[in-house]
Amino acid sequence: MQREDEINNKNLYNENQDLNFKEFLAYLIDCLILAIIFLFVLFEFIYTVIPDHPQRISKIDLKEIYREQQEQLDRQIFFSNTQEYEYDKQSNQDLVQLKQELEKIKKTLIETKKIVEKDKEKRIEIELQKNYLLSISKDINQKPVDETNQDYTTEYLIEKAKIFIVKVDCFDKHGNIVEGSGILYGLNSNNQSIVLTNNHITRDADFCIISYSTDPTRGLIDFYIAYSVYYPSVIPLNIMELIDFDFLRIEAKFRFNDEGKIEIIPDASLKIINHSPTVCRSDQIKLGDGIIVFGYPGAGGTYLTVTEGIISGYDGDFYLVTSAKIDKGNSGGGAFSKTRLCLVGMPTFAIRGRMESFGRLINMAYIEQNFLSKIFQ
Repeated sequence: MQREDEINNKNLYNENQDLNFKEFLAYLIDCLILAIIFLFVLFEFIYTVIPDHPQRISKIDLKEIYREQQEQLDRQIFFSNTQEYEYDKQSNQDLVQLKQELEKIKKTLIETKKIVEKDKEKRIEIELQKNYLLSISKDINQKPVDETNQDYTTEYLIEKAKIFIVKVDCFDKHGNIVEGSGILYGLNSNNQSIVLTNNHITRDADFCIISYSTDPTRGLIDFYIAYSVYYPSVIPLNIMELIDFDFLRIEAKFRFNDEGKIEIIPDASLKIINHSPTVCRSDQIKLGDGIIVFGYPGAGGTYLTVTEGIISGYDGDFYLVTSAKIDKGNSGGGAFSKTRLCLVGMPTFAIRGRMESFGRLINMAYIEQNFLSKIFQ
């Protein structure tokens, strides 16, 4: 009985062992199946979500790839042709614009040529006048004033001395005009023309107009712009005001074109001579010597006027007294000796419209010795 029970217990144990093994085997199979399912799902995920995966690319239809590449190539060709068309279009526009600019330049050259041809005769005339004036200046400066002491005719003296006289019109900031005359004294170190005139003409001026003519019978034909210039290291301003003389520097020329408009020519000095007028020394000025006074008084307008007289006396160191008739417009002009062809004085302190019995001249010998010789060496 006991033996049977042991056998039964052993069989029961074996059956339990077999049952446990089968359950374990079944569990292992289930895990394997789950693992396969997981790998399959993972594979599908990689295939569907990641488009650049090799398996994904291998399944794309080759025709679709070819179609996309062909479309891309067509787009590149289209854009390339469009850019070439735009480039050609821009090039054509540039060529048209260049052609227009060349046409403008051609027209400008033609107009310039016409102007040059039109002014050719004027330039020749100016050159002839310049040579003529240079020859006159040479004659004047070659005559030794120390040895020359003879009476010249009035016509001869006028012909020799008139080239140094200019008309001066000074304008202040309110538009007021002060009229007078001036002496074309020479050139400064910058090759600019210097005009000597009265201080009371330029005192309040913003600028002055210098008018000139080589032929007084034709009136004034050349016009220049001038400004006051000072030399404080040589002449104090109060001395210039006291004696009544001043300097003007010509800086530009202007003229009226065919349309009546003003045309400015910068750096165009009145370069008609290379020398200053010869100034008489103090020992060459004698009482009773004949003189001729040049200027542009109100009575003469735009034409050079001359009057004759003698040296009647002295008025201190600065001035001479003359019997020559002087009007206000003569102020700043020049008085030349009839016996030596040299510059004696500069008219000053005259009243417009009243011909005085005696006129007053600035003694140019004093001005030359004390001031001009130190400035224009």
